[in-house]
Amino acid sequence: MSSIINVVNVTKVYKMGEAEVWALKEVSLEVADREFIAIVGPSGSGKSTLLYVIGGLIRPTSGKVYINGVDITTMNDDKLSEFRHENIGFVFQMYHLIPRMTALKNVMLPLKLRGLSGREARRRALEALKLVGLEHRANHRPTQLSGGEQQRVAIARAIVTEPKIILADEPTGNVDRKSALQIMDLFTRLNRELGVTIVMVTHNLELVRYCRRAARLLDGRIVRIYTSSEYRKLAEDMTRGV
Repeated sequence: MSSIINVVNVTKVYKMGEAEVWALKEVSLEVADREFIAIVGPSGSGKSTLLYVIGGLIRPTSGKVYINGVDITTMNDDKLSEFRHENIGFVFQMYHLIPRMTALKNVMLPLKLRGLSGREARRRALEALKLVGLEHRANHRPTQLSGGEQQRVAIARAIVTEPKIILADEPTGNVDRKSALQIMDLFTRLNRELGVTIVMVTHNLELVRYCRRAARLLDGRIVRIYTSSEYRKLAEDMTRGV
């Protein structure tokens, strides 16, 4: 299976006054088309930084990132923003819904920004809400929804543009266990039925079992990539910190 994401020798260094913080150190990672992969590791290991570099939200200090064969590290900000809108959907730990807008209008927003008509944006947004099981909550505002429902609205907003890739940063971090498992079931459906490639950062090893592989980061480096049959070893290594 061909790769849709190819990270090549990526390093990210932050300047903190005169000090340097090495968030990523020569990281390389290939993600196959239609794969569901987890990025795991302790706090401060570089998980979210890697995800944001893949999504073009953070530019690497050095190295290359290819999405569908396109080098996004050479794009200017306008081209990169356009590329993200066309190819990538983001799901964050915080839902980032607009409080004054209904679930429907929150999901419609990316389509309206693309210039779609109100009627077409509404039709596609309702389809996305139906896919996440929330069409009956379309006219509710975020404050009228549970945490799990808000995250599902955020997922509907991420998929309404029909992206090839979803990048999810701790998508279950602010919901209860039941809602977390519902969200993971939803991601599995999106991956298997719609062929969406998903890269998910998580600290919850219970959720890794939904993924085909898991890349473990430690001190800014990928120390090992585990297949689904090696997840017991992953849990042991995480516990030991090796």
